[in-house]
Amino acid sequence: MSASNDVPDGARTGTRRSLLATTFVGGIASFALPATSACTAFAPAPAPALVDAKIKGPVTYVAMGASDAAGVGVEQPSRDGWVPVLGTMLPPGTRVVNLGIPGIRLREAAIVETGPAIEAKPNLITIWLVVNDILGSVPLAAYRSDLDALLTRLKSETSAEIAIGNVPDSPDNSGYLGLPAPQRRAVANQWNAAISEI
Repeated sequence: MSASNDVPDGARTGTRRSLLATTFVGGIASFALPATSACTAFAPAPAPALVDAKIKGPVTYVAMGASDAAGVGVEQPSRDGWVPVLGTMLPPGTRVVNLGIPGIRLREAAIVETGPAIEAKPNLITIWLVVNDILGSVPLAAYRSDLDALLTRLKSETSAEIAIGNVPDSPDNSGYLGLPAPQRRAVANQWNAAISEI
């Protein structure tokens, strides 16, 4: 983390944010957004697939997350962040509730973001809370347990479709996670495997 404004080192460029946002929005498009109360971990897919989504009518979309959800690193977070971009791809009249808090980890987000998420009565929830846990050396077993508890609560208290963002594999020159590319891929693969098992 940088001492100047608590933004992780390497997370300052709009290019990196755009790449991660495209990955996440594209991933949500990959499951075509049917409201089935399922939980989906996803891989990237082309964002235009959202145009063919099967959702009819407006939805309430809740984004649980950290700095990426909050729009850190883009010129106008309320317009250019991946959460509002995804919101524009959903049916007209959709209500977007962005609960993203820069720097937050999964355990803390489960405490502060879950109540407001449930109160919003969402049809769609995205959860992208993983990078700060890795950067903060949270043990993978603890992360899995926290994610499982969060999902159990959301599934029992909402009827929302839930999409979980995983660790993206950024370009080799990005310095993402502060690791060389081969180690970064190994860490991402390990965490992504754990996320997909939940």
